[in-house]
Amino acid sequence: MVLLDAASPDAPDELKTRARLAPGSAAFLEERGIPQSNAEVKAAGPFPDIPVAVIAATDHGPYFRQ
Repeated sequence: MVLLDAASPDAPDELKTRARLAPGSAAFLEERGIPQSNAEVKAAGPFPDIPVAVIAATDHGPYFRQ
């Protein structure tokens, strides 16, 4: 399995974006769907014993540099 810029459903609130997302934009809709997605991940049960690779961005813009 390959996870692209994956996040943990248990990540602390301070990791949420501080950007002002334009209503209706893809980023706004993605952020709005996070609580439901996290609930689905937690309800899915244990992760299978399979190889995993994680690809993550290291530059999340000025909002994460503060």
